[in-house]
Amino acid sequence: MTGSNYTDDQTLYDALKVEIIPSYNVFIKELEAVEIDTEELRKLHENFIEAANIQASAFLLMVSAIENQDSTMINVANEKLNTARKMRRDYKNDVEKLAKKHDVKLEKK
Repeated sequence: MTGSNYTDDQTLYDALKVEIIPSYNVFIKELEAVEIDTEELRKLHENFIEAANIQASAFLLMVSAIENQDSTMINVANEKLNTARKMRRDYKNDVEKLAKKHDVKLEKK
């Protein structure tokens, strides 16, 4: 709904309120429910949860920005999305490093 997929504020607003935010909140609850046995992996998982929460915060900020027609808030939301995106990339790289360290083969889905 953003970037090259953006059409208009109302479409983005509706998607955020009706689909994206509720689904993402469920996703975060599921992430938080995962129990991790090893400290190394638990730390990576916590970083992923933090990235998800930052992204969720950005979605809520976008809703407020659209409601208030505040471009500054949109910029802050976009910065949060960029931070979350970087954190997810770091998570993926860290998981790959950890798998290699422990000679674990990761399956791609």
